[in-house]
Amino acid sequence: MDRLIDDTHRERAALAGTLELVGPDAPTLCSGWTAADIGAHLASLDRVGGVPTFAGRWLVQRFAVRLNAPAARWPRLADAMIRRPRGRGFGWAIRQLRQPVPRLLRLPSVAVIGLFEVWVHHQDVLRANDLVPRTDPDLAPVLPWLLRYQRRDGKATIEGPLPEVVLELAGRTDRGLRI
Repeated sequence: MDRLIDDTHRERAALAGTLELVGPDAPTLCSGWTAADIGAHLASLDRVGGVPTFAGRWLVQRFAVRLNAPAARWPRLADAMIRRPRGRGFGWAIRQLRQPVPRLLRLPSVAVIGLFEVWVHHQDVLRANDLVPRTDPDLAPVLPWLLRYQRRDGKATIEGPLPEVVLELAGRTDRGLRI
């Protein structure tokens, strides 16, 4: 578990560096979101000691609840959820991402989702700006949860490098994988 938390902290710091490099208006692979939006979204997850995020991630981990679906159906809701954190400024988001993950979000029941979310959003920024994708964190702990979350029954086989498989399962398609 310590390695997972260390990887999450390193990925957050690396993302903060990437955000500084590309700037707040840089594009991302998240439709309609800029680098500032991704920074605000991820930094806002730490609010109130991570309590609301823990509750949501616990539901996702325990019951494979799909919390992205309401945001996709109601984009104004998603925009409203990051409006206040974005208003705190791009520098605030970068500083927040350089802070340790709140203690509650380091618990084994939700930590894997934290690494997954930060790593995928970092890829969203890197790849949209033609920067070299990062592959250093060990993403193997993410796979069991992600397969359950995506409701994969084991009948489909996805072959490719682990980071690309994670991105495929995260819905970032067109990766040239063999399915």
